[in-house]
Amino acid sequence: MAPHGNGTNTKSKSTTSKATKQKQKPNGEFTKRVTAALAGLDDGGDDLDSSPSAPSISTSGTIIPATTNQLLPSSSSSSTVTTITTNQLQLPTTSIALVNNDNETNTTDTLSVWYHVDKIPNNAHKAKCKLCSREYSRKGGNTTGIRKHLFYKHGIQEFMPKTSDPNTKLKSGDKYSPSGKRRLNEIAIKCVVKDGRSFGDLSKPGLCELFDAIAPGFRPPHRNTVQKNLKRLRQSATQKLKQQLRSVDFLGVTSDFWSDARNVSYLVLTGHYVDKKFRLKNTIISFSSFSERHFGYNIAQAIENQLRQLVVYEKTRTITCDGASNVKKSFEQLDPSIQRLQCLGHKFHLIVCNVKSRNDSIRAMSMEDLDVEEEGGSDNEIDDSEIQTAENENDTWAVDVIVDAENEDSNDSILNEKKELGEIIQKVRNLVKIIKRSSIVTSYVNNLKLQYNVKRSLQLDCITRWNSTLLMVEIMLLHKPVMHQLFADKHLIDIKTEQQTRMTLNELSSDDWNVLESIQMVLKPFYEGTKLLSGSHYATVGMAFFAIHNIKEFLQEPTRDDHTLHKLKQMLLEQLDKYFEHDRQQYELIKVRLNMVFMECA
Repeated sequence: MAPHGNGTNTKSKSTTSKATKQKQKPNGEFTKRVTAALAGLDDGGDDLDSSPSAPSISTSGTIIPATTNQLLPSSSSSSTVTTITTNQLQLPTTSIALVNNDNETNTTDTLSVWYHVDKIPNNAHKAKCKLCSREYSRKGGNTTGIRKHLFYKHGIQEFMPKTSDPNTKLKSGDKYSPSGKRRLNEIAIKCVVKDGRSFGDLSKPGLCELFDAIAPGFRPPHRNTVQKNLKRLRQSATQKLKQQLRSVDFLGVTSDFWSDARNVSYLVLTGHYVDKKFRLKNTIISFSSFSERHFGYNIAQAIENQLRQLVVYEKTRTITCDGASNVKKSFEQLDPSIQRLQCLGHKFHLIVCNVKSRNDSIRAMSMEDLDVEEEGGSDNEIDDSEIQTAENENDTWAVDVIVDAENEDSNDSILNEKKELGEIIQKVRNLVKIIKRSSIVTSYVNNLKLQYNVKRSLQLDCITRWNSTLLMVEIMLLHKPVMHQLFADKHLIDIKTEQQTRMTLNELSSDDWNVLESIQMVLKPFYEGTKLLSGSHYATVGMAFFAIHNIKEFLQEPTRDDHTLHKLKQMLLEQLDKYFEHDRQQYELIKVRLNMVFMECA
């Protein structure tokens, strides 16, 4: 080793013999890293050269410390300064410690952190990333958070935690690395979102046992963790949606406005558009609670704000909504270029509801009649997942039913027909409630269903649920042999006399069953039309005229041999003309939108 200053060869050899006993890194890499680290410290505002204990690096690749005992153990006086070349002596990374102006003790690994991070002036506890300008805490000289940021955010492998390997595949029985646990947590949180689960579902004992069997050692995220991650997911999903809608030229919006059982109101906006490959797309663009009063101005402000946040307000051409007066009023505050389309599914439902008598409509709205509601599955199968309570729904457009029912035709024969129809439908409702409110009667009916091979469950209709009256009638017709047997055996069932009397008063006669069959036949086209116009994979405006005219042709067919069916068709046709033929503005708008669809496709 070449002497420097007043140092002796003996001291240099002694120092070298002690240092060479340690395991070292390649000297070239060591020199580069220290050089880069010191350069980063200089950029960050710490002047190490001015410090009496700061080392310097010569152009020949040698490290010149202020005193040798700062770097190496020495047996002689610490005042002797020795120059040590890296070719002659390879020092371990952990053997050099530098003290900066903030009294932070850093190894060379820590020094390399400061190559990517700047210290914030006048703030001894913060540092800013040079790559993304994000600030992190360095309180007490701790750089753990900064290291994780540089590895996970910017992919700098040098700062990869020793226990973390992103390429490690998860195996049953293994202890999960941070990246593996993060992956499982992401899958668990997506499960909550896709299935609409409550935040605490994953922590229930049964699911915990399932997780432990599939992925031993994994503990699902706590409900608070799920909630925090959902907030982050919402932000990222909103940014992704904005990027997705940036290339959209024209947008159609469907709005839905309702209140739940807790009387909390919600506003949902669904966007419909055609992408560059001419594929029809639809996605929920906004789902938010609505705490303001339900004035038209407030509704308009909420819709406009949501659309402007996604930068699609100027691209919106139509908004499909219900016919509530406050919703209609809201369009006076929106851009005049945005046209209102009233939902045809709502119109079909209003036509059916207003055929019934006024008193029947009011009874249908009472909470007493909406205790239980079941939606049976298709193909005569029971689907318990579709069983819901009608009181969970409170759509604003239901007001239209009452308003229209108050303006009924004054023709006495029509009123009598509606009254008779309403009484029969009310009998069906009462029977369903009598059965469901008694465990003894329910058990007896279930045994009869097994005997007659009836798989559907009885259900009540709901004035805010499309086609629910038809479903109630259809299921009652399936239970016809069960009902006959129930009425015949009512005195053999161990129930109170009062219950037997109520059952007798609501017993369906042969004429009543005939009326129910006529109701089923005449409402079936409205059910098919509603399904057709509720599609999400095709433009439903193109099907509007097809559905309306086919229903109209069916209602105009003469059925003189069946007086009840003829009267039902007559009443429905009257309401159909009222909602479509007499509402020329909406009728013509459907034609305009249909022509625009054909022009755009051409």
